[in-house]
Amino acid sequence: MRLGSPAAPLCGQHTLTPRARRPEIFNVGETLADAANAIVDDSFLRCFTSAPPDPWNWNVYLFPMWCAGVVCRYLILFPARLAFLALAQGLFFLAFTPVQLCLRVRRGGAMWAAARAVQG
Repeated sequence: MRLGSPAAPLCGQHTLTPRARRPEIFNVGETLADAANAIVDDSFLRCFTSAPPDPWNWNVYLFPMWCAGVVCRYLILFPARLAFLALAQGLFFLAFTPVQLCLRVRRGGAMWAAARAVQG
């Protein structure tokens, strides 16, 4: 008897010939469709979809406080922070420039003397 014939199935061997099994092996369309449907319908992916935010400030009692916050933020706090930044930067350069000039004068004289001694 030949191997693979229906009359002599061996242990673990199918009775179909390799040509008859080939369409079953390559028919993965249904499996892929099921996998795609499972991915689309997955509830875990719904965790990453963003919901439109609820407008919390368009109430009669919250809108005036929201407007006061905008006025305070952009007409008081922002200019105060900008002025503080400009003042701090100006003070830094006022203190940095004289110190840098003093160090450059001292260092320049010492370097000139050292270079003169090396040249001989």
